[in-house]
Amino acid sequence: MTNPDRVMQVLKYAFVVSGLLFVVVAYKIPLQGHHSPGMVFETILVLMALSSVIAGFFAPPRLFSIMSRTQQSKTATPLGQWMSANILSLACFEACTLSGFALHAMGGRTRIVGFLFATGIIATILWRPSSAPVTAQSDVH
Repeated sequence: MTNPDRVMQVLKYAFVVSGLLFVVVAYKIPLQGHHSPGMVFETILVLMALSSVIAGFFAPPRLFSIMSRTQQSKTATPLGQWMSANILSLACFEACTLSGFALHAMGGRTRIVGFLFATGIIATILWRPSSAPVTAQSDVH
């Protein structure tokens, strides 16, 4: 019997490892004379990454409740909706880490790149998924 909550915990830590691998790869790739992107571009990228982190914490629970009420979701199982909403959270946190990777590749300032890496990874670690739907836990074998 597979426990959906356990599956989500494994996915969560797989995303943490993925973020750490982005950090390792980023700092193994030498920059070849890239000019730093402008401060405006860096600021926009940081704001987008931070909004992604905020969305990772707050949007999926709302999305899950909306999906539960819509007519289209009648064909989807509560477990599938729960899993989709939680994976969306993890993807939002990974987007922040990827923003750091992209900024590093463009020659961004190390302090900002490190901030984005740390924010994405720490958000993933701090995030706690909601419990799987009760009906879903009994349906999974």
